[in-house]
Amino acid sequence: IDVRESDEYVSGHVPEARNIPVSAIDDRLADLEKNKDLPLIVVCQSGARSAKVVEKLKRKGFSKIFNLSGGIAAWREAGLPLKKGAKK
Repeated sequence: IDVRESDEYVSGHVPEARNIPVSAIDDRLADLEKNKDLPLIVVCQSGARSAKVVEKLKRKGFSKIFNLSGGIAAWREAGLPLKKGAKK
């Protein structure tokens, strides 16, 4: 789950990541509930916003939720693939 704003997301995101901006997490909680027991990785630019979302979702009962340490910046620095554009 990429919690950056949509303009940040389309400029480059982890392949297969879904974009749910931090501001929309509460509104989209019902959509996420069906994945409550699946491993989910939350990412933002640096890891700060996503860490807050991880804590919020843990309080909501998500048991396998993880923060991508260092965010997209660390992902890019490691030379890992990024996909541009919106997820269809």
